[in-house]
Amino acid sequence: MKNLLKKTIKTFPSIIIILGVFVISFIFVNNKLNLNSEVKNIELPNTSSPFYYGVGPKGLASAEVFKLIKVSEGNTIPFTIAVSPVDQVWYFAYSDSYPALKSIKDQNGFELISDFKVTTGNNIINTSGEKITYRIYEYNNVTTLTSYKVTYL
Repeated sequence: MKNLLKKTIKTFPSIIIILGVFVISFIFVNNKLNLNSEVKNIELPNTSSPFYYGVGPKGLASAEVFKLIKVSEGNTIPFTIAVSPVDQVWYFAYSDSYPALKSIKDQNGFELISDFKVTTGNNIINTSGEKITYRIYEYNNVTTLTSYKVTYL
């Protein structure tokens, strides 16, 4: 291992390894290995915030929206859902780190974005203890439909 490390360092004169918040740097200067380690507060961009969607009564609190269907994989925009509201409205929530939606279309291609109320600043604490701010879209009209597709763009 020691020889491999020396060989690697000769090839790359400076190596920095980040392990969570612990930083180890190896620097090879004048045929001597200098080792340095320190604790750093490193913030990585949150790219894996889940989406939430579903149906519910009009005026759900953000805490209730976060209890709807959670999508942790494949959560990219555009995002299409199929729901069956019964005297309910649609909800869609995603991290504020993504830009605002440009369009919301129904399964027939009709533009619906002006029929949604948008709220920002809705916070949730993820499993890592980080606070993530969400944007929530709530449909303005109570409706009843069966397996109706809506695409958020």
